[in-house]
Amino acid sequence: MSEGNGSAFTDLLERLPTAVHVYRCDGAEATAEPRFVAANPAAVRALGRGAAGARVEEVFPALRGAGIPELCARVARSGSPASLGEVRLGAGDGGAPVLLVKAFPLGEGCVGVVFEDVSGLKQAHAEELRLLRIACQAAIDAVPDILFVKSVDGQRYVFSNKAGAEGVGLTTETIVGKRNDDLFPPEVARHLTEMDERIAAGHERALFEEELPLDDKRTRSFQTTKVPVRDRDDKPLYIVGLVRDVTRQKEVELDLARARESLLDTIRQLSTPVLPIHEGVLVVPLIGQMDSERGERLTETLLDGIQRHQAEIVIIDITGVMTVDTSVASRLIQATRAAALLGAECVLVGIAPSIAQTLVQLGVDFGALTTRGDLRAGVGYALDRKGSRAQRTGPHRR
Repeated sequence: MSEGNGSAFTDLLERLPTAVHVYRCDGAEATAEPRFVAANPAAVRALGRGAAGARVEEVFPALRGAGIPELCARVARSGSPASLGEVRLGAGDGGAPVLLVKAFPLGEGCVGVVFEDVSGLKQAHAEELRLLRIACQAAIDAVPDILFVKSVDGQRYVFSNKAGAEGVGLTTETIVGKRNDDLFPPEVARHLTEMDERIAAGHERALFEEELPLDDKRTRSFQTTKVPVRDRDDKPLYIVGLVRDVTRQKEVELDLARARESLLDTIRQLSTPVLPIHEGVLVVPLIGQMDSERGERLTETLLDGIQRHQAEIVIIDITGVMTVDTSVASRLIQATRAAALLGAECVLVGIAPSIAQTLVQLGVDFGALTTRGDLRAGVGYALDRKGSRAQRTGPHRR
């Protein structure tokens, strides 16, 4: 190197804001102890001043322990740059600087070592990561469902949102490190542990519903999604769980089902009402379409009404029935026969001319069933029959 170039190099070294040492490795042996040659002002400020020609351990014992001599020997031998990565000087002191150490050959047995102080950068990254974690925690805490991450090894909780932690009486900080045995009754803890072992062994997302008896002795319903998280070697590391408490939803659904059934029962009763119009006389008006369910309901309602009101005559009014076919006629005949077994006479009224013609064409024969044209005629018939029966069963005159 010419004198002009050497002067420029020295000037550049002096002005560099990064700490630089120059070492001489005579013999370039792996075990050779490099000798200190020079340091720029940035290195003097960061690492202190050293005497030229001294061994590393004599002037910079901390660098000796960090592996600087071995690094210099390796670079001098290979002629290629090398790095130690990040080195923290000092005995693990959190306040000690973190240096990114790189070495490069300078020729003639000399090696340059750059010490880049990355402490500030790491602190900035740490602060950025801390703020990011706070933001992520706040975002996940806003989720009303339970969200957690559990390690596969030991099945310990490594993360939880607020809903998950408060659900077991803890905070997002105190739940970390806990196991199922620490949080749930033995039976529930065993179930969850076995479930998570199966999920960790698989590769697919698991979606399922389960009911778990918790500390309040009340069984609660949950919709659960769990996903195994694996590393590059396909080894399971974590289980991510999303759990929704659907207990209230299930209760509402059950209440709605009960209300619906009650409403349907009311509608069924209203669709086949039994109306007492006189002592021992009932009217059963039928409206709309008759199907198998209404036919069965007719028989049940008819027999119940006869027994409850001690009826002797029942007027079945089909004026409002849309159509009467062989199936409907058959159910009407069955209902009247069942009523006869309880001692009640049935009177069928309201047969429209079109329906009568259809029944004749179908060959339907109501046989001995009493019929009348309309409800008025039916009521008159019933009252006449009641009067006749009263005269026959009345007291004997003296």
